[in-house]
Amino acid sequence: FFFHPAPSTARLSPKTSFLHFPGTPTLSAYPLANMLQNMALLLTVLALGGAEAKRRPQLNPPQWPSTVTIFSPDDELDDIQSKVDAAYKVNGGSEHPSEHGQFSNQRFAFLFKPGEYSANVPVGYYTQVLGLGKSPDDVVFSGGKGPYSEEANFNASVGALDTFWRSAENFKTTSTHAWWDGATGMLWAVSQAAPLRRVHITDNLLLFQYVPGYDFAGFASGGFVADIQVDGAVQSGSQQQFFTRNSQVGSWTQVNWNMVFVGVEGAPVDHCGSSSELKAATGLGAVTAVDRTPLIAEKPYISMEDNGKFTLNIPGPREDSTGPAWKSTEKLSAADRTVDFSRVYVTQPNDTASIINKHLDMGLDVVLTPAVYHLSEPLRLNFEDQVLLGLGLATLVASNGKPCIIVGDVDGVRVAGVLLQAGKKPTTSLLQWGVSGSHPGKRENPGFMHDVFARVGGPDYHEVRAELMVDVRSGNVIGDNLWLWRADHTVTGEVYNMTNPCSTGLM
Repeated sequence: FFFHPAPSTARLSPKTSFLHFPGTPTLSAYPLANMLQNMALLLTVLALGGAEAKRRPQLNPPQWPSTVTIFSPDDELDDIQSKVDAAYKVNGGSEHPSEHGQFSNQRFAFLFKPGEYSANVPVGYYTQVLGLGKSPDDVVFSGGKGPYSEEANFNASVGALDTFWRSAENFKTTSTHAWWDGATGMLWAVSQAAPLRRVHITDNLLLFQYVPGYDFAGFASGGFVADIQVDGAVQSGSQQQFFTRNSQVGSWTQVNWNMVFVGVEGAPVDHCGSSSELKAATGLGAVTAVDRTPLIAEKPYISMEDNGKFTLNIPGPREDSTGPAWKSTEKLSAADRTVDFSRVYVTQPNDTASIINKHLDMGLDVVLTPAVYHLSEPLRLNFEDQVLLGLGLATLVASNGKPCIIVGDVDGVRVAGVLLQAGKKPTTSLLQWGVSGSHPGKRENPGFMHDVFARVGGPDYHEVRAELMVDVRSGNVIGDNLWLWRADHTVTGEVYNMTNPCSTGLM
């Protein structure tokens, strides 16, 4: 069919049943005028329907896939326990055999409605535990172990060194479980890509694990926590290093190589060096402590209203801040925003890049549900303040030699909670932030990468590659916990002979 640029001037000949467009030669006349009239009417209806679909709100509550489980305080404890234990059996890691699930393709997110729970919630690989309250104190784990992460290998010389890719956010735990002699509270024995955010711990926080029978605690190489409150002590034990931001701790003990604190109330005193004399006097290795955070915004989070509707909360930027944002008695920021889920597209695990981009192109925010998404084209964020939030370590694979994500020359974009993965075809980058290379951005509305992880190699039985992982071409973009990993080991074993090449992590 041929559609003239100005069909409104078309003239129908009643004698010949031909449709003729003025200014065109005779050859552009078309027979079967009645059919064309019907077709024009149909196209008009479809066009109006398409416009209406673009305006049509998304479902709230959304249609969550099976990789997302939502619990209520009214649920039977045995039902909650059986579901979280089943996920841990798949992606647990610590036993039968050690580190099982490290390169699994299974993803899980457990969302807890406001209320009180007594379940033990082990957090394994590619698993996320989230409270759905406005405040961490709205979701309380009051018995047993609460949410916890054990080291993925009970051999102390490995311990938590490979305990990656998991997270827990937005709840309170009152657990006083005794993990070993003198060690009670919440256990979070992890290394990289395993953030703990927006959590209130009324006892101690243990960032390492000792398994009785060994001469020493399991090795650990973490890690990141932010926006947390620990009423007791943080015991970092065998952790080599850790980064803590905008938190409040009762005390911090057992520093080894280097601990970094920014905007943390109760942090150890800043000092250089880890001489034997200093360590004997203070019990601390090197500490870098910055009193206040110059500029930050906390990661977006999901809450649930009393009527069962969901809200996306986007905290605005704060300057010169200390302590947890959620504890502030003042308004955090004039830029704080809430978005009803009628304006949020929630993906399904089999969604293609085309489907997701269709919703991004409408200006919607997008929540990526737990899954591995093989992308034939980049996800494109071209609207100011647009949010792309992953749950359950949602994994984006660059399957066609193109970046997983491209952010346009716009301000205030948030990309959070995603794992970017190289594919078979050579890729220039896994995330490209900015297009022109000259966009200055705005300090008052910066872009943020929260918990953005990338890897070249790991779960693949074939070679993968990327020139660089994260390519930032715009100004005023802030990274808030990135782990960019060129794999030193994969599902087949240790990496040799320059396989899975990647020249640069961040540019």
